Formats: sequence, C-alpha cells, structure tokens
Amino acid sequence: MIPKDNEIKKPFLEVISDGKSYHMKEVIEKLASYYKLTREEREEEVKSGGKKFDYRVWFARLDLLLACLIEVPQRGFVRITQRGLEVLKENPPIIDYKYLTKFEEYRQYLEKLKQASKERKQNAENLDLETELETLPPEEAIDKYAQKLETALKAELLKGS
Repeated sequence: MIPKDNEIKKPFLEVISDGKSYHMKEVIEKLASYYKLTREEREEEVKSGGKKFDYRVWFARLDLLLACLIEVPQRGFVRITQRGLEVLKENPPIIDYKYLTKFEEYRQYLEKLKQASKERKQNAENLDLETELETLPPEEAIDKYAQKLETALKAELLKGS
C-alpha cells in the first residue's frame, strides 16, 4: 500500500539523517525500499501521468522544506537541517501538518496560502459583480455597486472593533 505524504515525512528525514546531500531520486528509492513497495505500487500513476509514490515523496519534501527541516543545497538535492535532526531526536510518532505548525515558517506559509485563497475568492466575486453590472441599466448598476461597497465597509469596521 502506498503511504500518504504525512506518513512519509518522518522516514524521509530518517533516510537522510546522516547530514549528507541526497538526490531526490535516491531518496525516493530509499523510501520505496523502506516501505517495501511492489513494482506495481512503484509504477502506479496519478491521472496526470506521474508516479503516485514519487508525487507523495515530493509533496512531503515540500512540507519539510517549508518547515526548515531540510534544505536544498543544489537543484534536485536535499539535506537535513539542524532543526530536522532535533525533530528526529524528539521522535514524534508522526510528522503531519498539525506537527509542522509548531514551526513559524510553516505557519507563515499556511497564512500566505489562506490569504491567496481569500484574494482568489474576492477576485472571482469582483468578476461576477462586474459581469452583473454590465448587464444592468446604469442606475441599477450604481445602486448594486454602492450596496457592495457598504457591505464591505461594514465588514471592515466590525473587524476593526
């Protein structure tokens, strides 16, 4: 059975715990051996065509990097950081998203994602409003836009108090 990316993070750190730089292909192979994946499991693909296990390892890599548990000394390579070694010494049962939130850098990343999501939603709402305003007579469009501004202003004022 192919492990989830949350299940991969701790073994990922363990296989590079000697402090050397490893190419990601080597990390993927070591983790495949660690999990005793069959040839079929190794070859299983996602809909976009990539290998499922490889993708999960890369996603685990991203989270470890964002939490500063690993670093990228050069393209395609990873190396454990001092923080990563400290996490291994702590020996948590699993390194999942909840665990990673103890690190400020990871929380900042999540906050940026949250903000970007809000902005995308706002942009979509603005586009919907613009499309709607184009179809209304001018007087109605002005009233509609004024309502939108008033609602936004009220929300902003309530948030500030």
